[in-house]
Amino acid sequence: MNHADQPAAEPSGLRRRALWVISMVSALYGVQVGMLLPLVPLYVLSLGYSFAWLGAVIAAQGAFQFLLRFFGGALSDRFGERVVLRVGLLAVVMGALLFVTSESVWALIGAQLFIGVARAIYNPAAQSYATRISETDRARIIGRYRAAEALGQGAGPLLSGIFIWGVGFDAGFMVVVAGSVAALLASLLLPELPRRTAVTLIEVFRAIPGIVRSRALLLAGICAFGLSVSVAVLMSVGIAFFSETGIDEVVIGLAATVFTMAAAIGSYGFGRIMTVLGQRLVFVLGVGGVGVMWLSIAGAGGSMIVLLPAMLLGGVAASLGNNLRTLLSAEHSAPEQRGLAMALVGSYWALAQLVVPAVLGVVASLAGLTTALVAGGGFALLVGVSAPLLFRLLLPRAQAPAESAGA
Repeated sequence: MNHADQPAAEPSGLRRRALWVISMVSALYGVQVGMLLPLVPLYVLSLGYSFAWLGAVIAAQGAFQFLLRFFGGALSDRFGERVVLRVGLLAVVMGALLFVTSESVWALIGAQLFIGVARAIYNPAAQSYATRISETDRARIIGRYRAAEALGQGAGPLLSGIFIWGVGFDAGFMVVVAGSVAALLASLLLPELPRRTAVTLIEVFRAIPGIVRSRALLLAGICAFGLSVSVAVLMSVGIAFFSETGIDEVVIGLAATVFTMAAAIGSYGFGRIMTVLGQRLVFVLGVGGVGVMWLSIAGAGGSMIVLLPAMLLGGVAASLGNNLRTLLSAEHSAPEQRGLAMALVGSYWALAQLVVPAVLGVVASLAGLTTALVAGGGFALLVGVSAPLLFRLLLPRAQAPAESAGA
């Protein structure tokens, strides 16, 4: 069912305040996630662990992301998003503190499990909250919210590179702790959004079979999975590839910052882009474009001439795919089931985060980092170019891309 034509229930002043505060919280959250992006793999490598162990550590956070998404979404629908996302921010604090005190591989995996818990319950709650700010202007709202988060993620890797180079890993992880506490305090300013009906937890869980059977949400999930593959490449063998090709920590942080800042720019203009291109083409450019980024970097052997332009274009592509999967999730779910819809689609993202780093870690150990990059990028490209077929099979025929742009 398409809910794009439902009227907004909230006053405009409340909508503006809600968008401003959730954007601020997500920007702060994005800084911490962005800092962890290079911090974790570089820290693992600095301790002398192999690429296979690196893949296992990175994949650990994907385990809880996959297992707890529905739980987080259900709690959001039952108790409201604000409480749930605050618990997620607290879990980031706990995970970062564990990194400060840990060097054994099993302790590192334990720290990653906390990060996985955080992302599993924060993301569906925050996305649900953002998409419920307005039921009639989704693409613009989603784009602004995602742009704020991407700006934070853009600053994070650069901060990590500076702290690793100038002070050390422990200082970097402590900044993650402080930033997560700041995001937690900012979340106290979030206004409560009106809900249409009060639902019990049993009613929320009864809605799960219908959500799972939705073909439109499957399409959003495939988009999330393909895009997540590319992000998993960056978090695991991508960072290792940069390090192996002689790129220092500051430049790695700069490359990741270029990627996420480009994503912020793409997100900010997402509503207009959707109006012009439609969902099918955005899917192709978004998921396939990030795959092309990795294929280009692998083919150039880490050359700086290719690296930064590729990360720039890849960041824009990633923003399109990420915003599209959120938009599809919102369009094909009722407001009172929004948390579950976001959780389902997020489960596809989490599945890639769980499987891909471990698989690519083994591939890198057996065939080299370049081969692992080509494998990950090639898969994302294949998913992207399959968009016309996927839309034909999974979206209702009566719904044309232009009608579901949400702008």
